[in-house]
Amino acid sequence: MSNLEKINIIVGWYKGLSKGFNDVDTLIYSRRKLATHLFELADYVGNLRGLHNEAHFLRKSAQATAKVDYLSAGESASSSTILTDKDTFEAQSTEHAAESKHMRIKLLYESGKDILSSMVQDIAYLRHEKINSNE
Repeated sequence: MSNLEKINIIVGWYKGLSKGFNDVDTLIYSRRKLATHLFELADYVGNLRGLHNEAHFLRKSAQATAKVDYLSAGESASSSTILTDKDTFEAQSTEHAAESKHMRIKLLYESGKDILSSMVQDIAYLRHEKINSNE
């Protein structure tokens, strides 16, 4: 089971909690699991960022090489830009795909942190309620 699937299970469970849910121990356990899965996801986000940076560098390098070649062959600046873009389309597509995947997972990671924060607030509220009911 992937890390995202594990996170989705916890988020789905949390989303489905009834209004009167008050099992603080289960909530603490789920928060702990979510936090560790988010830590692992952060590593994946970092790896995706590295892949995006690599694709960006390769595209820029390919464009620079192609542009120099076209200019050396006597093409005008505007013509060489158009031909370079045409020749490096695959590198551009690879970069855009890497960026898209990185941003998608990063957004999921950020959303997961928001849910973790909500869990922390719920735990604090339930603990407060438990203390007040014992008085």
